[in-house]
Order: sequence, then structure tokens, then C-alpha cells
Amino acid sequence: MTRPRHVFIGGLMRSGTTLFARVLGQHPDVSAFSNTGVIQDEGQFLQSVFPVSSHAYGGPGRFAFDAAAHFTEASPLLTKDNKATLKREWNEHWDLDKAVLVEKTPMNILKSRFLNEVFPDSHFIFLIRHPIAVSIATQKWSGTSIYALINHWLVAHETLRDDLKFLPRFTILPYEIFMADPEPVLRTIESVLGLRKSAYKFRLDKHLNENYFNIWNKHFRTKTGRNNPIVNQGRVTAPPADRPLPSKGMHYLVRVPQGSGGLFAGPSEMLLTNPTFEAEDAIAQFGGRVRNFGYSLDDLALRPQVKTK
Repeated sequence: MTRPRHVFIGGLMRSGTTLFARVLGQHPDVSAFSNTGVIQDEGQFLQSVFPVSSHAYGGPGRFAFDAAAHFTEASPLLTKDNKATLKREWNEHWDLDKAVLVEKTPMNILKSRFLNEVFPDSHFIFLIRHPIAVSIATQKWSGTSIYALINHWLVAHETLRDDLKFLPRFTILPYEIFMADPEPVLRTIESVLGLRKSAYKFRLDKHLNENYFNIWNKHFRTKTGRNNPIVNQGRVTAPPADRPLPSKGMHYLVRVPQGSGGLFAGPSEMLLTNPTFEAEDAIAQFGGRVRNFGYSLDDLALRPQVKTK
């Protein structure tokens, strides 16, 4: 198999896509978008072929519920002219003398089959992270319940799981594995991309998941027992994007450490929905499906391993 020329990084928001793209972009044989002037140097903002950002489909924590957000090789956008346009627009921001060209956009989690049609020499790297951490971190943007957000995590990752059958090259990279021991992860990625061993400079905060797990245990798990009915039965999709957020009386603020550097540095206040029933309902309805991905809503220490093809 020849070395992949294009590498696309995707994963739900707050799954580590930006961090990993910036680390990989340090490799001397890699060109990743940088200093482009757009949000997080994401390729979605540097093209005119497909709708920009998850907000076109409901926003963070909601977009995977919209079937139109799932792009495949059957997309009507895959015209000859559009393929040429996308290549031209992204080539303007890559150093084409480099061996490997990297683009990162979270929505790539639902666009891999589409991108593989345009760039058939691609390798896809999908960052996955515990659904509790992703859900609590996303709620300030979505305005939806933790229950709905865990369901959204599942819908997105189950769609990705089905899409993997159509991809010749991919890596599933758990956020927790990279944060715990990045060195072997980087060696694996270098190997699958045909890159020489290199050194990288970065700083990791290994306790970010723990912060969210503490919120889960303190504000959700203690609110109700399993002898209560599943009050969320049937209400598993996010509300429409234009629905006003619930009143403040339905929410409360908690302080969450956001790490020591970067865009989300320092403690911040997060607005959480009323947690009554949410945790136990999620465990009862989604626990088995979450375990299919190597995580657990009960045993928070469980995590999957790196998988590559």
C-alpha cells in the first residue's frame, strides 16, 4: 500500500481533534492548515463546496440527528467541478512539497465517505472520547440535556462505525489513550502514514476527563435511584435549533476547570440542565450501546484501544 497523501482528522467537538491536529502538524514532512485566519484553522471554513460548520444542521450536540449532515459517495455535491474546486481551495493552504497533507474538521466524523471520493489516497484519523466528558463539555453550546447529548454521541459514532466499512484506511484514536501516553500513539501514526520518527512539543492536561466525571458523579448520579421510571422514554432527539433555551430556573451553574492553556484555559461556569433522572435514564437506555465502543456509563475507567486499518 502506498503512503496516504491526505489525512483527515474528525471527531465530535471536545474530543481532542484540534490538539491532535496541531501535534501532528509539527512533523517536518507534514503540512497542516495554520495561520489561516479561520476558527481553529478548520478546512470547513476554507472551501465553498459544502455547508459550513455543524450549525447548518442544528449545531454542536444536535447535528448528527440530521440525516443531511451525513455525507457519502452518493452526495449530489460530488460533481467533477466541485471535486476540482475543493482540491484547489485546500491546496492554497497546504505546502504541497510536504509528503502528507492534513485537514481537521470535527464534522469529518460524518463526511469521511464523501472526502474519500474526492481524495482516494486518504487516511482518516477519528478522535473518540468518553461520552460523559463530551456531553458535559458540549452542553454549554447545545442547550440540550445530558441524556440527549449522550444519545447524540451514540448516533454520531454509530454512523461512523457503519461508514468505516467503506474506508480503505483509518485510525480510531481514543482521546484517553493519547492523553495517558502520547509517545506510542505518535509512533503508531507515523508508521501508518509512512513518516519517519520525529519529536513533538506539547503539554497535556491529563485530568480533564476527571473534572467532567466529578460533575457526573456529584450532580447527576446522586439525584435519583433506578426504581424511578424512565421519564425520557421516547424523547431521544435534540429539540429544533430554533427552540429557545429553557429558562434559567431549569438550569444551575457549576465551576469547571478547563485546563492550563489554550482557547479554553482557566476555570469557567457551565450551565447544566436539571439532572433529575438524566443519568439513570441514560444508563438504562444507552449503557449497552456505549459499551459497544469500549466505554461505560457505570465504570468510567473503561476505555477502548487504538484501532487502525
